[in-house]
Amino acid sequence: MRLTGASSGGRRRRPLGKSAVFAIAVDDVPVGGVALQQIEHRHQTAQTSYWLAEFTRGLGLASRATAAVAAYGFGELRLHRLELSHRVNHPKSRAVAVRAGFVGEGIERSKVLHDGERFDVETHSRLATDPVPAIEALLIS
Repeated sequence: MRLTGASSGGRRRRPLGKSAVFAIAVDDVPVGGVALQQIEHRHQTAQTSYWLAEFTRGLGLASRATAAVAAYGFGELRLHRLELSHRVNHPKSRAVAVRAGFVGEGIERSKVLHDGERFDVETHSRLATDPVPAIEALLIS
């Protein structure tokens, strides 16, 4: 299981744009993705997001991929703060954030509109100075 840089042809490099996108692969088959988006080099911040194919959920891949992309952001990109947000009706997304070392910061009320319904969103953050979580991050290649 590994991450492959979707926008860099598999080579690790500092993106000049606002995002760094990676495929989550199992036996070289893409099963999801993880990204740093809205990268702001001046403030050293980014938004973290991920998704997985339904048949791979519950295997720890999202947490391990999120931990890997956080390490990449803090190391390669020299970021200081990463944010991860999820709808409050997704407790498994909260678990992913916590296992990947993100700390809950609060609830943003009625932030997103999905299928005509408004949802509250919980925001988490991880700082470069926070402890590294006790989880085996996926390899980036």
